[in-house]
Amino acid sequence: MAKVVRRHAQVLPWVRAALMTAGTAWMLGVSGFAPAAVGWLVAVVAGGLMLGTPIAAILTAVIAMALPLASARFVVAVLLIVLALAALSFLARNHGGIFLVVITSAVGVAIGPAWAAAVCAGYLFGAAHGATAAVLACVVIQIAGLLTGADTLGVLATGGSLPAFLSPGSVPESLLAFDWIGDAVSSVTSDVRLLGDALSGASYLPLLVLQPLLWGAGAATAGSLRGTPGTRWTLLKGVIAVSAGVLVVAVGSSVALALLGGPTPEVAPLVAGLGSLVAAVGVVALSELVFTPRVVCPPVRSAPGSMRAEDAEVDELLRLISTAEEALSSKHTTEAVVMITDMKSFSAMTEEEGSFTSAKLVQRHRDLLLPVISAHKGSGKSTGGDGLVASFSSSKQAVGAAVEMQRVLEEYNVLHTGERDILVRIGIASGEVVLDSAGRPFIGAALNLAARVMNLGDGGCIMVTRPVAASAKQHAACLHSHGDFTLKNIAEPVEVIEVLWSSERAPSPPGRT
Repeated sequence: MAKVVRRHAQVLPWVRAALMTAGTAWMLGVSGFAPAAVGWLVAVVAGGLMLGTPIAAILTAVIAMALPLASARFVVAVLLIVLALAALSFLARNHGGIFLVVITSAVGVAIGPAWAAAVCAGYLFGAAHGATAAVLACVVIQIAGLLTGADTLGVLATGGSLPAFLSPGSVPESLLAFDWIGDAVSSVTSDVRLLGDALSGASYLPLLVLQPLLWGAGAATAGSLRGTPGTRWTLLKGVIAVSAGVLVVAVGSSVALALLGGPTPEVAPLVAGLGSLVAAVGVVALSELVFTPRVVCPPVRSAPGSMRAEDAEVDELLRLISTAEEALSSKHTTEAVVMITDMKSFSAMTEEEGSFTSAKLVQRHRDLLLPVISAHKGSGKSTGGDGLVASFSSSKQAVGAAVEMQRVLEEYNVLHTGERDILVRIGIASGEVVLDSAGRPFIGAALNLAARVMNLGDGGCIMVTRPVAASAKQHAACLHSHGDFTLKNIAEPVEVIEVLWSSERAPSPPGRT
């Protein structure tokens, strides 16, 4: 299976470690951790642990952040640690990247570009994980503002009021003396009551509910619009994705403040939006220009046996057909979805490029596509020339494999502009077929129909029959009917559907047979 790797990937762990160190040091400084030198040492240790064990790094940072809280309000520190442990597996995702989103979001709210980290979470981690991380970061910052009595933090409404439940001035001069533990534990009962009062007295409740949703929507927008790593125009698509994400949060926040009558923010939404846009575009530029993604296609491992062994197996099955038709029918004949592929202009390529170069391209196309067939639970093999044949148990699996095959080839061609493009046409049909012992088709009505349908397409096309299209559960916009065709050795006319596997593809009218 083709996978994406990044240039200078060995530097990325050090970038995460530096962000962990700086973010932890900033959080400890804001919370009043004392002595400060020990706080810096803890931050460096957390950054070092980030290089190897993100979970240990996160626990170190959270426990250190909990100490100032414990000296002031013991119950809050306990809750922080319990919640962090409950969410630890999620916070450690993407090498600790989700935890870094929470920290950098807090820094962004304090210094101006409030939404950059949330939007970049969607761009870097995908719509689902990015949106969850953004929502979590917003909720954590809102709770911090609420407990410290702040009605706003930067551009974010937090709903706090004075007197504050948490006050930085209540932190002892040295947390490591631990002479504060007795008083902190003895005040737990009153702390619980005061915590309940602080939470129940929150202002701007509609905003406190809406703001995390807006952050999540911005991250989801960026994650949905980002391009496939390693393909054409990913830098431009990335800039558009994060710009749209920032726009969603900025406009949504401004409208929410205007309609719900929230507090006047410390930072104007326009300023926060511009700052977030600049920071997010900077992240995209680093991701695409410095840590440039590229698609690596590992060679496929050859299956046991050889082409000669496969041919011998076919000969044996043919003998069974002639001498034991009933036994063959019960053992090898079944209903299946069959795919067949063919490389475009293979004969011309052989004449122009030579047999050696053509053979290399044929092998490369097998290395790229056979793993895709296996990943979609298909059984495939080479036809012995420039094509492949495979069987699947469902139309959804077959069409899904065909779409991914075309995309893998498109990515490969983009990254190998000095070579001849590998273009294949694919035909898919369902029906009766004879399978070998490995579940691969070699004769039958479905295979014949798939081949006839494939012949109507050009390089890059996926042609399927109406029953396959109806069962594949593809979005209607991805399907285009070319009408009915009378095909050689097929009794009834067949409606042929083209699967448009890319939003940029237009239907390719086939020649009528």
